[in-house]
Amino acid sequence: MVRALSSIAVGVLVLTGCGGNEPATQAATTTPTPTPTVTPTPTPSPQAVEAGEPFTIGQYEFTDWSFLPTSLEVSDVYGMVSNRGEAPGAASFDLTFFTGSVVLARFSCTSGQLQPSESERVECDQSTASVAATPKEPPYDRITAQLRA
Repeated sequence: MVRALSSIAVGVLVLTGCGGNEPATQAATTTPTPTPTVTPTPTPSPQAVEAGEPFTIGQYEFTDWSFLPTSLEVSDVYGMVSNRGEAPGAASFDLTFFTGSVVLARFSCTSGQLQPSESERVECDQSTASVAATPKEPPYDRITAQLRA
């Protein structure tokens, strides 16, 4: 009987290896999942516009616009926004008045949701954080319009 148990023990050693069952010390080899590259939406470049002249920005046309000083430090910008694209959307852009590289005033213009060929009158809000002066003649020398991303 001792001989039979010895044979079984030797058979077990041969089957499992001399060192017995070794714990797994190496992690399974996996290929790391690449991190997806997120391409930021580029900020559209500002475009030069002329005071009161119609202009197109993105799929929107801004017409019949003017700015009116309402006090020494605040002005209002009003105009008509039309969706000239093929899809519904809301216009969202800034008008910035400069003297040289100095920002005199920035106005945020936003329409409601417009269907293609639909228009609406908008009032642009002056951003008081960027106001150095009111944009009335002659202090400003250029105006830019820029879509908001």
